[in-house]
Amino acid sequence: MTTNFNPGGFLCKMPDHLLTLMQSTSLELEKNAFPCLIGTEDYPGEGYRQWKIQVPPRELSGKKQETDFNILDVKGFEPVMDFFGEFVNSIFRFRMSLLAPNVEIKNDSPHKFPRIHIPLSDTDSTFYIEHENIVKSIKLEYGNAYMINVIYFHGVKIDDNLEQRRNAFFSFDRFKDIELNKKFNIN
Repeated sequence: MTTNFNPGGFLCKMPDHLLTLMQSTSLELEKNAFPCLIGTEDYPGEGYRQWKIQVPPRELSGKKQETDFNILDVKGFEPVMDFFGEFVNSIFRFRMSLLAPNVEIKNDSPHKFPRIHIPLSDTDSTFYIEHENIVKSIKLEYGNAYMINVIYFHGVKIDDNLEQRRNAFFSFDRFKDIELNKKFNIN
């Protein structure tokens, strides 16, 4: 049994201008765009909503190429992609999401690639990552970016349950920095 798995953790402090850009993009999407996903298995309905803003590259998706349906063309988002492009080899499936108070995503199945999550509201949340019956948690706080190892079963919960959680996230294959790959056990 492997109990020394790495669930992820703090990656970096986010520049204020990029947080502002992502927040305004998220608010604009919420107001003017239809989500690509509404609800979860545990909480059908409006408790969880998600907007795709980037199509995954064909060579990394491992699945049938997604169509342009519900993929939103976000103007002026290049500075965000450039910033994270300094950390990772590729960015794909970039999305924005809203999680309502008292809604928890439980036991989401493992994904093929890890993700970077960026809280866009000061509603703290906690990710739970489970591997071989061991559960580890990562508290996500506004102003930071976090690597979350969603290659394991995982879930997320709002800590105070008073405000909705606004979040940006994307998948990636590897970090450019070998030391970050070692730190987070990215093979």
